[in-house]
Amino acid sequence: MKKLRLGWLCLCLVLLTLPVLAMPWSGASGGDSGDEPVPFPALTAPEGGLNAGFAQQFEDWLCHRFAFREPLVRLNALLNYRLLATSPNDQVIVGKNGFLYYADTLPDYTGEGRLSPEELALMGEHLSLLAQGLEEQGAHLYVAIAPNKATIYPDGMPDPYPRDPGAGNIRLLEAVCRDLPLTWVDLVTPLEEAARQGQVYYRTDTHWNQLGAYAAARAILDATGAGPIVPCSAAGEAQYAQGDLARLMGLTGALGESAPCLTPQEPLPQADYSQRYVRVEGQGQGALLVLRDSFGTGVAPYLAQAYGESAFRWEIPFEVVPPCDDVVLLIAQRNLREYLLEAPILPEPDAWAQSGGGEEWENEEDDYEMLRRMRMEMKEEMDGL
Repeated sequence: MKKLRLGWLCLCLVLLTLPVLAMPWSGASGGDSGDEPVPFPALTAPEGGLNAGFAQQFEDWLCHRFAFREPLVRLNALLNYRLLATSPNDQVIVGKNGFLYYADTLPDYTGEGRLSPEELALMGEHLSLLAQGLEEQGAHLYVAIAPNKATIYPDGMPDPYPRDPGAGNIRLLEAVCRDLPLTWVDLVTPLEEAARQGQVYYRTDTHWNQLGAYAAARAILDATGAGPIVPCSAAGEAQYAQGDLARLMGLTGALGESAPCLTPQEPLPQADYSQRYVRVEGQGQGALLVLRDSFGTGVAPYLAQAYGESAFRWEIPFEVVPPCDDVVLLIAQRNLREYLLEAPILPEPDAWAQSGGGEEWENEEDDYEMLRRMRMEMKEEMDGL
């Protein structure tokens, strides 16, 4: 019996010390394979004296050299999720029936993060400025807010989190927009209706899936009147293992799900719609500008198909670039403060008169990237003051 206990003790000691013992041969294990190797920190500073940053530098070095770190972290996350139904990352809430929720959306769900009257007034001012500026140039603004997953699937939230019985931030903003020269596009109702027919949000991701994106795109096109959406047929289900919430938990690839797929009956404009700036041509008429966040990626092909030319811009603050007949503002419920508390950028009247598509589009992406970098540099300089 003593030999058995001694054997178990030796095995435990070997397992505990193995990552440390293997460090000389482990290489960089704390980041991507292309990361630069992290040198062991010096005890003294180049100018003399002790190195004040030694503790942080040693921690960085240890994270990159600690053997088997990534599989051990992954195993810990999997055990926490499977056995304890908890997340190792406080940004992720483990719900019921395999649903994961983004913790940043919790205040909206419980009512603790309700938009203040001052915030709503400022958002209304910015939207009014944008809508009026577009109206003066013959364009029209449509506002569509992608609801949080908890707004569509409240039953999947854990019991300790009570739902706010009052109006969520989407409905509060909708009330403000009623008196503005814009069109409010309700996405909550069509998504709730579509959810009765099938799953419209990924369980392991914050975003809607193909079925949800299709329901949202149809609601937007119904509002703009640009034409009927391209019909799609169900194409079964496919395995999805790239959820952003699963990634936050360190379980990309290990925490998958089956998600519904759609097959368009007509070809859709092809582009990498995940990019910050995309310009495509479609089969319809007129020019569309979509001011969006990550939720615009899934709906973009359907919207682009209905117009002659479409531009999709993902930036803060929003910037209107002519030509455009319809402007759709599509952002997530969780991003209302981040996007709408910033004043939009409108072009000078002469820019509308001179815009006509064609050659103006060719250098737009380069100009956009240059201006975006300039704005970021200016913001960093201001933050440093």
